[in-house]
Amino acid sequence: LRLSDPRESECYYTLDWSYRKQELGFDLILAIGGSEMKIQILNVSEGAYERTLIGHMNDIHDLKFHPSAKCILLSASKDCSIRLWNVDKGFQLAIYAGVDGHFGGVNCIDWHDGGELFASGGIDYCVKIWKVTPEVRKYMQESSQWTSETKKFPLYICLAVFSTNKLHNSYVDCVKFYGNLLLSKSVYDGMYLWLPNMRHSPVSGWGDSRIRCRNYALLRMSWRNMMCGTSTFNWIPPKNLFY
Repeated sequence: LRLSDPRESECYYTLDWSYRKQELGFDLILAIGGSEMKIQILNVSEGAYERTLIGHMNDIHDLKFHPSAKCILLSASKDCSIRLWNVDKGFQLAIYAGVDGHFGGVNCIDWHDGGELFASGGIDYCVKIWKVTPEVRKYMQESSQWTSETKKFPLYICLAVFSTNKLHNSYVDCVKFYGNLLLSKSVYDGMYLWLPNMRHSPVSGWGDSRIRCRNYALLRMSWRNMMCGTSTFNWIPPKNLFY
């Protein structure tokens, strides 16, 4: 497979795969985004362009399809926002930004396996966790039936359920869930595996009385140690990361 874009100004930064069920199998769906502020949706199985998602006002840094709702796409941008889309219909469902959002470009996103939460990391050194609210979930379910006449304005979510800038000392450029633990990486100060304080989380295990109400940094990987060939993994004492 080889894809080319006639626009010389476009620089692609990210992509993600999904699939669409058909009567006799599946179609592979590819979402790609970059410097032109647009998300291109391609049907790879048919070798066809499907649509362009327009809404972001700056570079697209990351794309992630929902773990179970395969037509739902999350996008992160340099415009300080995260947006939720139905790629089958081309509609924007929600915008995560504002008062408690990132104050710099959003570099990375990742869904929790349950699909009810997602994490984000940004240029502002912050790691945030956002919830799929009942209103957003309703939009996700109903949007497949929307038309250009019946579509609704995207929901505006400005309050994260968790946020910290106490862990990393530089840009956060990767976040990945590992069960209920979160692995986050910064440009200069390495990676942490840690447990966010999610006292009011909809996910089982977070907020349970068996888990202390702190944000534990369980493991740290140092870039300096990796480059020097010395001890790669360092166990570190619990660290309160909450503000």
